[in-house]
Amino acid sequence: PTAKTMTIVKLFIDSSRARLISPLFALNILSKEGENNADSTDSCFFTAYTGARAAIGQSAKKIALFLHGLGSNAEDLIALAPLMAPDMPDVLFLSVDAPYPCDMAPVGYQWFSLRDRDPTRILMELRRVKPLLEGYIGEVLDKYKLKNNDLAFCGFSQGTMTSLYTALYADEPYAGVLGYSGVLFLDEDEGPLSRLPICLIHGEADDVVPFRSLEMAEAALKAQNFDLEILACPHLGHSIDEKGLKKGTEFLARILG
Repeated sequence: PTAKTMTIVKLFIDSSRARLISPLFALNILSKEGENNADSTDSCFFTAYTGARAAIGQSAKKIALFLHGLGSNAEDLIALAPLMAPDMPDVLFLSVDAPYPCDMAPVGYQWFSLRDRDPTRILMELRRVKPLLEGYIGEVLDKYKLKNNDLAFCGFSQGTMTSLYTALYADEPYAGVLGYSGVLFLDEDEGPLSRLPICLIHGEADDVVPFRSLEMAEAALKAQNFDLEILACPHLGHSIDEKGLKKGTEFLARILG
């Protein structure tokens, strides 16, 4: 992409602060021409990539929000945006750091700890992180005068788990969820599921999040008649390949079109 079609915005925070901070502050302090504080700290919180029409001054009509996996950061999945953006010129692609420093690696962030993988405990963690993420989303939507159904999630691994939980138990439906290599957690203590399109993509050779997680999610969502798309990627491990990228792009273009 050329400089005319790409805009990068960053907000830096103290990694010891386990909470989300307003992205609007980032847009205000870092949008001044020539101003760049990128070397002030290693903690990147907020990254954006604009579609072609949005980059030349037109308002974004839709948002695709990337949620990274365990131990990663906002810089990771935003690399997919330039590959997806040509099919979605009115979409603003956002990627955000998870709110907690990773407790299993010296760098990176996490949506919740996976030191204890008991499903009951993970549900508790998802309940805790959901309102933090919703607060961030609310500010973004207010800024661009958009609604929940104008925003789609794109998650990888733990980011998929967080995306699915947040979207499925939302008070107002989002545009959809694109999830790579994740797990579906259903919560009997929450209200009815929010109806929205979902696309799940998973490598059959995944040795981090077993492929059976996709099969279980597919069965659960089909049983409730969700608008569901599935792609199993033969010989692929815990990653995203060209077929998965193509499928994901087509899905986002459909639900954000």
